[in-house]
Amino acid sequence: MTTNKITYMNYMSKSNQTPQAIFLIGVISSLFAGCANAANDYRCTIEKRINSSPESPVAQKVQEKAYIGKQFKVERATGIMAGALQNAFTNDPEIVDDGSTGKGYKVVSTIKAEEEHVYGSGVYALVIDGSETSLQKPFVFMENNIVYFGQCESIKLGH
Repeated sequence: MTTNKITYMNYMSKSNQTPQAIFLIGVISSLFAGCANAANDYRCTIEKRINSSPESPVAQKVQEKAYIGKQFKVERATGIMAGALQNAFTNDPEIVDDGSTGKGYKVVSTIKAEEEHVYGSGVYALVIDGSETSLQKPFVFMENNIVYFGQCESIKLGH
């Protein structure tokens, strides 16, 4: 043990406030644990959509109206996206990189054509740039031949 821990423990053992101190330490620890998990999710706003296949101007306008400015949430613990963009249909997404220590948060999911209630196959990949130090983190999401770009921000769970 370090000198500080020994001194603190000696003080606590001589003090009649040990139960209150233990309770206070437990409360503070719970609060910090909650804060660490509170910013686990992302809320993302779509800013741009590109289709690698040709679209008519009318179809392009309809799709832009349906997606540009819309939001989706990402549950970091599972990789599940909900809202304007989604990635969990018949299979759970796979978190490739959890985004810790400045790396990007990366999630992939697939749908195979032979799976129940599925027409065709699908490949979905989300990358949120973890190297960006600002509160807004750029993302790219690929849904087969369509790519979406925008910004994400950390949010508290359930918001």
